[in-house]
Amino acid sequence: MNLRQLMAVGLALIAIAFFPNTAVAQWFNVRGTVYESSTLKPLPGANVQVNDSTGKMVAGRQSRDNGQFMIPGVPVGNYTLKVSFMGFKTQSFQLTLKGKGGNKKVQDILLKEDATLMAEAVVEGKMPEMVVVDDTVMYNASAFSLPPGSMAEDLLKKLPGIVIDEDGKITHNGKEVRQILVDGKTFFNNNRELVLKNIPAEIIDKVKAYDKQSDLARITGIDDGEEQTVLDLEIKKDKNRGWFGQVMGGYGTEKRYQGRANVNRFLDKQKASVVGNANNTNGNGMQDNQDAAASLNLEWDKLELNGGVTGRFNQAHGSSWSNSQNFENRNAAYSNRASNNNSHSNAFETRWMIEWKPDSMTNIIVRPQFNLNHSGSDSRSESATFKENPYNYVSDPLKQIEALRHIGVNHNLNGNGSHNKNISGSMSIQVNRRLKKPGRNITLNLSGGLNESKGNSSSYSQIDYYQLLAYTGGDSIYHKVQYDDSRNIGKNWSARFSYTEPLATGQFLQFSYNYSWRYNDRDRTVASIFDPRVAANALNMDNYDGHQDLATPDTAQCNYTKNLYQNHDLRLQYRIINSKLRLNVGLNLQPQVNSVDYTKGWKHYDLSRTVVNWSPTVNFRYRFTRQHQVEARYGGQSGQPSITDLIPDTLSNANPLNIRLGNPALKPSFTHTLRAEWRLSQPDILRTYNFNIEGRATQNATASRTEYNDNTGGRVTMPVNINGNWNGRANFNFNTAFRDQRFRINTNTSYNHTTSNGYVYQSATKETVKNVTNSDNINQTLRLSYRETYENENTLEVNVRGSGAYHRARSTATSASNLDTYTYSYGLSAIMNFWFGLNLSTDLNQSSRRGYADEAMNTNQWIWNAQASYSFLKQRQATVTLRWNDILKQRDMVNRSISATSRTDSDSERVVSYVMLSFTYRFHVFGGRNMNGDRQRRGRNRDEDFDGGDRGSRGDGGGFGGGRGGFGGPGGGRGGEM
Repeated sequence: MNLRQLMAVGLALIAIAFFPNTAVAQWFNVRGTVYESSTLKPLPGANVQVNDSTGKMVAGRQSRDNGQFMIPGVPVGNYTLKVSFMGFKTQSFQLTLKGKGGNKKVQDILLKEDATLMAEAVVEGKMPEMVVVDDTVMYNASAFSLPPGSMAEDLLKKLPGIVIDEDGKITHNGKEVRQILVDGKTFFNNNRELVLKNIPAEIIDKVKAYDKQSDLARITGIDDGEEQTVLDLEIKKDKNRGWFGQVMGGYGTEKRYQGRANVNRFLDKQKASVVGNANNTNGNGMQDNQDAAASLNLEWDKLELNGGVTGRFNQAHGSSWSNSQNFENRNAAYSNRASNNNSHSNAFETRWMIEWKPDSMTNIIVRPQFNLNHSGSDSRSESATFKENPYNYVSDPLKQIEALRHIGVNHNLNGNGSHNKNISGSMSIQVNRRLKKPGRNITLNLSGGLNESKGNSSSYSQIDYYQLLAYTGGDSIYHKVQYDDSRNIGKNWSARFSYTEPLATGQFLQFSYNYSWRYNDRDRTVASIFDPRVAANALNMDNYDGHQDLATPDTAQCNYTKNLYQNHDLRLQYRIINSKLRLNVGLNLQPQVNSVDYTKGWKHYDLSRTVVNWSPTVNFRYRFTRQHQVEARYGGQSGQPSITDLIPDTLSNANPLNIRLGNPALKPSFTHTLRAEWRLSQPDILRTYNFNIEGRATQNATASRTEYNDNTGGRVTMPVNINGNWNGRANFNFNTAFRDQRFRINTNTSYNHTTSNGYVYQSATKETVKNVTNSDNINQTLRLSYRETYENENTLEVNVRGSGAYHRARSTATSASNLDTYTYSYGLSAIMNFWFGLNLSTDLNQSSRRGYADEAMNTNQWIWNAQASYSFLKQRQATVTLRWNDILKQRDMVNRSISATSRTDSDSERVVSYVMLSFTYRFHVFGGRNMNGDRQRRGRNRDEDFDGGDRGSRGDGGGFGGGRGGFGGPGGGRGGEM
């Protein structure tokens, strides 16, 4: 199919979208405002439903922050308008729609407080840890005990189904969390670490987990497949109007320090925060981090401003060690490496979102962004490769290298230094206009960006080849000093047009077209010093930098690359929405033209490729009730290899032990993805279920084919296509309370399978053969909680938890990588709060590894932490804390990774056992009351609205349910009325 035919198809699709041959009825937009009868204040989050004569809901929405609601797309007829909100008496009114369609404004609606229900809520005082409402999992923050001064991060670590790993990656029921929101809005420029470490846990009402749609899907209802799993921190209503902040400082053994200060001003729709942090306690304790940020969220009737600035300064230093076994090249099967690294980075970023609604039919969103980054690093490393296991002869192979010359293949000394600067800016503008006919809208999105990066680096390399003889006799020794300067300029812009046409009640045809253009210009200049100049000038790993005057141009490394990418994206979707069902069926067509102009030394390549990708989409969700949902999604995505990987030449040979080639025969890949999820919540017995599965299969995946040089230990790698790669996972989470609700139990079961196809080199036959690796992982976690509140307001919470994991791997060509390993852990934590301000907490965990052939990896590790804190002054706003991390000093950084081709054991320098004394002072004034003054009302504030769900954020709320609401209608999606 050529471009002319593609344009014809596009015009045909546009004609279908603009001129549908379908008869439609008259439509009405039902508008109104909901107020609290006692205060006459607008009531946000009220559920407004339009029901037919049988009581079946035809359409619905939630009231927005100003109490207003707009329900689009209601046909002519007689209805009942039903308005409800947890803790208030439900109101019902007759609604008649007749004549010519348009706007129908109903009288103001006043809801009265339900005193009986409110009293029951106060007496019960039992709060579920979590409930499911529509597509949202909601956690009740007050159901979890935390020490004084805890931050949002500490709260998330206690929530069932949420896991934060050592690298800071957050997952919810197996899905990675991409954003942390505050009241539905981005905060601190979407910097998750700043949000989690600076929002006090004590002001959080609920934590909501859901899949957030893009701006386009939120406003137009077009499902563009760009959903992201997010966690939304909802602030307590009575804590959302006032000042709060804290100053904290601490110092401990091992020269550990920590400082934090933040000031926040929350005033309903206005939020401003300034924070600063400094510490050396993160990660393995070998880095110093300082950051400062300011965030601003302002909202008026027609205008919203959201954004901020962030600055970060990081320094890291440390040493690491590793030893590896290569299953492919038996003549160079074992290697050891030691390195010392120092790095620093300075970063500045500012992002803003401006949303303007000049009238009820128009929405405009502008997103500017600017980034500036400086970074540098300096490292030294030593490594060696051996034919046999060096530990059979010595205890420290690198320090005793001379004793291993008879089994040595090579010995390397390397030094590297680099300095980089990057500056980038971008802006996007999205304009959406609702047309006269309800449900019909048109959207235009324009975006563009510019980035420039410059860098220079220097490196020293010395390689002793024990298996090669020099012409003068003895080992062959390779020396090289290299100086590298690079510059990269990137430009991009795109334009997107979308149109939605209502076909009948709850049925829509949606079309979009996107054109994107991306250009990159990269210039790399290299100069090198080779032997005998390196030896003649006595250059080594410690003095190699700063000798550019001795270097000559290295034409084999110099290259100049220009890339141009032009992509067309046409999408057509048919959408059905009603009170129970949401169904999207669509087809994506993506013609692409990619070209590269590549010059390396005296060689020049000018390549171009035109391909057409297509992918079907199906998105289905059925709602039995607001607490019972099932959802499934299928999508296909085509992928293109890097255009530079298609160049038939050596792409990188700077390291003679690691040479990379291109492959002009690479084909595009295609990945099928299927996801399904079932959710059920039973609030009356405090029980929730969640089950989800996901499967992926890729055609024409890209794998690396590697061949080895037995004499040098070097390798040559080339990308190739391969088929048969697929993976699948399943996850089940169950949470419930016992009849005695002081006891709760949570369990999570997951299973993962991966079939990976690749190539391995067999040194015995000197051939590269196909290898299939099948790996299975089964994980089980269990947590039992007990919580007791005594008459004198002392509280006790005890958690007992255990987990176990089994990993099995089988490879067809490399039996050395076959594994059956187990890891398991168990432990308990306890928190005791005393009425006079004393808090004691401790956690003790044991983790074990079994099944490794190397007994050194079959370890038992006990980790014990303890903390005591005392809060004092009139409102307990000052706290002194003494914390001891890793009391038994058993935490290690040892890690083993195994693939079809190799096994690597690694360790790194660390400081994780220390004692720290800290002082924290908190101030908070909310609505004229301090934070502690409202403690007696906490139970009521929780139970009166948690079960039914509170309003979602404007935009991400919408619909007619709790949480984020239910299904959106035309032009609203799940994003609510515009």
